[in-house]
Amino acid sequence: MKFADRHQPGTFSAENHFYPEALNKSLCSEVKAFLKLGNELIAQRYCYLHPATNYNRLCTLMNTRPSLLQLSGTDLLHVTDQNQQKQIILIETNSCPSGQKSMPTDSYVDNDSGYHKFVRLTFLTAVKKAQQSNRLIENGHLAVVYDKNPIENLGYAAAMADVFGETVYSVEFHSCDFDPPVKFIDQIM
Repeated sequence: MKFADRHQPGTFSAENHFYPEALNKSLCSEVKAFLKLGNELIAQRYCYLHPATNYNRLCTLMNTRPSLLQLSGTDLLHVTDQNQQKQIILIETNSCPSGQKSMPTDSYVDNDSGYHKFVRLTFLTAVKKAQQSNRLIENGHLAVVYDKNPIENLGYAAAMADVFGETVYSVEFHSCDFDPPVKFIDQIM
């Protein structure tokens, strides 16, 4: 039988959750500046480079909250066609965000990593909303359930423990597992 691992507050370690190449790099000034832009400025810049784009429609798309895959990510690839026209194409959409492990950050100080920022801006906000509407399960626990990529997923679990100040569980789960470590009873994990 498989069991969940426990992550306590204060156990996040950058060395365990970033690739070595990312630990020894920092973000370039252009990327830093871009990450601080709001959607409207990003849309303006995009429309400047792509004049046929409808600015208002682009802003609407960028500000629309998806009903499904709210924490999704995508894989993009820079390509050049036979006419030397450069563009970025979408390869796939992921059901969860990925990339923290390879994204350099300005601060590898515990509680200030990209993992922590992501947890604070997304999951913490969702949990607070659930608390306000009395939708949390009494005596429930926080957990990260994953099917691959332990470096990153265990990083999220450790960051969640820091942000929430409590034990967070992590468990590897595969739909084809004959003895899964995660079970649902009355729609509750």
